[in-house]
Amino acid sequence: MLTNPAAVEKVLLGDVDGNKKVDINDTVLILQYLLGRYQADAYQFTAMDVNQDGAVTTTDALMVQNVESGSIESVTVKKELYNVPDQSERSYFRHLCSSSDATSKTRYSIAAPNSLTSASVLEYEEEVSPLSDIIDTENTNVVQLDLGSGIGSGFIVGSHVIATAAHCVYDNNKFVDNIKVNIYNTKGKVSPSNLIHTSTAKELHVPVEYVSSDQAIAKENFDYALIYVEDDLSNYGVWSLGVLSDSFMNSERWLTASGFRTLDNIYARYYSEGSVIAPDTWGEGEAHNLPIYRLYAKSQSYRGKSGGIMYYKSDFNNESVKSAVGVITGNHPDTDYSWAVRMNPNLIWFYKQNPTAGK
Repeated sequence: MLTNPAAVEKVLLGDVDGNKKVDINDTVLILQYLLGRYQADAYQFTAMDVNQDGAVTTTDALMVQNVESGSIESVTVKKELYNVPDQSERSYFRHLCSSSDATSKTRYSIAAPNSLTSASVLEYEEEVSPLSDIIDTENTNVVQLDLGSGIGSGFIVGSHVIATAAHCVYDNNKFVDNIKVNIYNTKGKVSPSNLIHTSTAKELHVPVEYVSSDQAIAKENFDYALIYVEDDLSNYGVWSLGVLSDSFMNSERWLTASGFRTLDNIYARYYSEGSVIAPDTWGEGEAHNLPIYRLYAKSQSYRGKSGGIMYYKSDFNNESVKSAVGVITGNHPDTDYSWAVRMNPNLIWFYKQNPTAGK
């Protein structure tokens, strides 16, 4: 069951900084939030969802720009504030792939991002990409992982950073050696002629809770990982990240799962679309999957797609934005419906602002 919603309040949609107007600073604040720069309270998180679809994505930042330019009008609504996503401190293990010891690791922690205050004003920074640069149309930024004894999937979330599932890079109490990251062209079919780039993993990062716990529940809730490579992958597309509210989780809106699989004897990158499944309808055997950590959707996943992406597509003014909202970890054995680790401020900070990766 989800926690009870906050009290009903009047919300000026887009007014993230609380200055009673919608302006360019609010655009920057939404983009900064989606880069893991700060955490938001219930009002701020609710105000970010300008189109009221239950998800905070770069589409909302685009709409704020249009409010400021006068293309659309600002709107005040009376609604229940969204529950704040989990944004507590988490700890991780880092493994250097150059080590001959596959069990070697160092521990570090990442504190929750600083809170945004009503007086906060953030300036533009070079690494905040223009909205037009983060619109994905080809999905070359969903990648195949060659794990030696198997295959997996991942997706590019930074110039040198791949998001994937922890069980793809850590297995049998040790890290996987010699992981290759393969990028295929827009055709997506896995063949030598379609391979456009290969990287070798230099670092692997996984949550301490995943490694240290013997309980399946903890491993499922913390089944996400970071792969760091030396070469710059930004030319292949860097995914925008998005945060879902509890409202979205009960909305039956559609999500897309993407990764690599074999279909009709063809091995290729592919996608599957389906509606999000409300937590209150999860079966009795799935009750241990906590909505604060997990995401479940009718978009289908298959073996080899672990570590792939769950994304949400939003549209505004004939522009479409795809935002990564989850890391695929597995599927339902009967329906192949996808389970994923839910994107939240912790994971965004881990992927976008990690102070340890590459250092």
